[in-house]
Amino acid sequence: MKIVIKKQVSLEFLGEQYKDSYLIFRTMPLREYEELLPRIDALGDENIESVKLIKEVLENHFIEGKFEGEDVKKEDLPEFDLDTLTRCFLMFTGRDPKVTPQ
Repeated sequence: MKIVIKKQVSLEFLGEQYKDSYLIFRTMPLREYEELLPRIDALGDENIESVKLIKEVLENHFIEGKFEGEDVKKEDLPEFDLDTLTRCFLMFTGRDPKVTPQ
């Protein structure tokens, strides 16, 4: 059985004008999270490997999104700044409580 739970990350943290913008990701199964934890722990803050890991994880789990009324595609994720994607990663992996289950 494949269980798909979606998490919607609001981009309102970027400012009031982005309150209707969001990204939706497929949640990470526990088995996958267990494999990811050692990779996260082995990385320092903001080095090229951590940036690659954040990009990889978010792209692999991306479903859909809206930004200023326009559809966001997986290919659009690298267009966001590092701070925004890092915050999305923290919310997505459950390290930030400001996330809405779908």
